[in-house]
Amino acid sequence: MGKTPCSPRRAAGRYMAAVVLGTALSTMGPALQAREVRSTGTVEDLSRYCTTCWRNARLPADAWGDCTQEVLCRLLRTVPMALVLLCQAVLPALFEEFFFRGYLLSALLRAGSPRSAIVGSALFFGAFHLLGRGLVQVESGVNATLLGLVLGWLCWRTGSLVPGMIVHVLHNSLLIGLVYLKPWLIEQGWLRADQDRLPLAWTAGAALVCVAAVLWVVAWSRRQAALAPPDA
Repeated sequence: MGKTPCSPRRAAGRYMAAVVLGTALSTMGPALQAREVRSTGTVEDLSRYCTTCWRNARLPADAWGDCTQEVLCRLLRTVPMALVLLCQAVLPALFEEFFFRGYLLSALLRAGSPRSAIVGSALFFGAFHLLGRGLVQVESGVNATLLGLVLGWLCWRTGSLVPGMIVHVLHNSLLIGLVYLKPWLIEQGWLRADQDRLPLAWTAGAALVCVAAVLWVVAWSRRQAALAPPDA
């Protein structure tokens, strides 16, 4: 990505910052959904859900009574959480980073300035997340575009895909984990049963941690640039 490689010891700082940033960003994402479930015929139920979504793709959203996010969440809670996180959070994040930051951002950096490359890859990343179950989901597209800006800047600033992968995996995992564990969080009194957004205090705290993590990455990259040997 145009940056000087660093030793494993020096790389530890950017990886730690990525962990903090990914954890914080995950609490600033979309709404929590879903309720308690029964566990019967999980594979058949999920297959039926997917088939129904394809069938209903051309129908109005209010006709999707058997193909909603709430129904999907109920079905996913019948699957072990580790498997859900692997399939819904880890693998998608890794493949998306390889394409959007590893391939697309690198190509755009060779063709133009870092700013235009980061913005361009973020816009493609947002557009990729616009469609869901046959609908244009503006909120999802905007959130993905903003996340793409952070991930693109992080990749360019550190010269590595790994910090962005850490951020992306943590972001996805914590969002999905919150949805998966929502009934338990309600039982423990952390959330209200009618609450579909995270508490404002959680979001504000996450925003502060995000700012601190970004400043950490900036300070680290400047220190690395100062330590790098001058060009011959």
